[in-house]
Amino acid sequence: MEKRGFKWQIFLGILLLASVIGCLFLPRMQITGDRYLSMVMEVNRTAEKKDMEAARQAGTAEIIDNYERGTSKRAAKAYAYQKEINQALGVQENYITGIELVKWCFTREGSVRFQGIEMDSLLELKWSYVEEIFWLMGFLILLPSIMAGIVILVMLIRRKTQRFLMFVTGLLNVGINIVWLEVIPGMIWERVSDYIVSFDMIPAKVIQIEGMGEYSIRMILQQFAAQGYYMNFVTGGALVMAALLYWTVWRPYSKEDRQEELFIDAAAEADPVEQWEIFAANPLPEKQIQVRQPGEVITQPLDEEESIFPLQMAVKGYLHGVRGQYAGYDFEIEPGEEIVLGRDNAYCDVVFASPQISRRHCGIRYDELTGRYRIIDYSVTGTTMSNGKVASAGSYTMANPGTIVYLGGEQEAIRLG
Repeated sequence: MEKRGFKWQIFLGILLLASVIGCLFLPRMQITGDRYLSMVMEVNRTAEKKDMEAARQAGTAEIIDNYERGTSKRAAKAYAYQKEINQALGVQENYITGIELVKWCFTREGSVRFQGIEMDSLLELKWSYVEEIFWLMGFLILLPSIMAGIVILVMLIRRKTQRFLMFVTGLLNVGINIVWLEVIPGMIWERVSDYIVSFDMIPAKVIQIEGMGEYSIRMILQQFAAQGYYMNFVTGGALVMAALLYWTVWRPYSKEDRQEELFIDAAAEADPVEQWEIFAANPLPEKQIQVRQPGEVITQPLDEEESIFPLQMAVKGYLHGVRGQYAGYDFEIEPGEEIVLGRDNAYCDVVFASPQISRRHCGIRYDELTGRYRIIDYSVTGTTMSNGKVASAGSYTMANPGTIVYLGGEQEAIRLG
C-alpha cells in the first residue's frame, strides 16, 4: 500500500495528466494551402470510387491530374491558397491552438462564412443553426483538461495514485478524439447540407454524391489536425497504459497490505457516505467480539524478547485493557480479522469516549502463524507502543505479545496478548 508522501508513481501520473492540459496550448489545427490540396485530392479520388460517372462529369480526373503532388500547378495553387489563409487568419503560423479553437467555438455569432466554400445564393447560413455543434466541439476539446486538473488535485490532496480516475481520463481523451473525426462531421453536415453548394476544387456534383458532403468535412478536420490533436491520442493512451500497469506490475503496494485499501485516511476525516461505501463489502458491525470482564483469567503473555514457535501459538489473539476506559477488559481477535479502535461506533469494534482519540484510531490484527500482532495507525495523534515503536499509517507494524499500545497520549493503554 502506498505510504504517506509521494512515490514515483504519483509523479508519473501527475506528469501525464499535466500533459493532457498542456495539449490545449499546442496547435490543434494547422491550416495550409498544401494540406487543403491534399484534402481536395482525397475527396475527388473517393468520389470516383463511389460514382465514377458523376465524378468524371464533375471534372475530378482533371483536378487529380493537374494538382498531383510534385506538379508545378499544385505548388502555385498551394502558394495562392497560403496567401488567402494568412490573410484570413491574420497570422503567419497558420495554426490554431486548442484553447484558441475553444474560444472561437464559444464566441462566434452572426453569419457563418468560410473562405473557399460556395453557399446557396438564396439561403444564408446563420451561426445559430450550427451553434450547438460548435459549442459541443469546444466542450469536447476542453473536457479532458478539466478532468485531468481535477484528478491532479485529488492526487495531491490524497497523496495516492488515482488509478481508476487516470484510466477514465485516458479513455475519455482517446474517445473524444475519435468522436471528433467520426461523429462531429456528420452532425455538422446535417445542419449545413442545405446551404453549401460546393467547396473550392470540390464541385457541386461531387458533393451531391451520397456521403461525400460529410466525407469532405471529415477530411478537412483530418488534414488540418496538428500536433495537439495527435498528442491527445498519445497522452490518453499513456494514461490508460499507466493505470493498467499500476494495477499489475507497478503496484504501489504489496499484496500483504491490500486490506488497507478498505480504509479511509483518518486525517482526511472523510464523510460517512464515503466511509460506508468503503466498508460495505465487509461491514464491521457484523463482527462478534468476545469480551472478558475484569477478574477473568487469561493466559499470561510472553516477554517481548521471548522467542515464539508455531506449535506454541494460540488459536486466537487477545487485547487486555491496562489503563483507561477498558482497564481489566479482554477482547478476542480471530485470526485474519482486524479489530478497529476509535471513537466512532459506526466503524470501530472497540469504542472510546475520550476526545483525544480519533474517530478511527488504529487497527490490530493477530497472526496465528507467528503469534505476533500487526498494528496500523489511522489517527491524527498517532499510536505509540511500549517497545519504542510508532505504528505506521501506511503499513502494518509488527509487535510481540506483551507489547502495550498507547492511544490518546498514553491516556488509554492496551496490552497485546
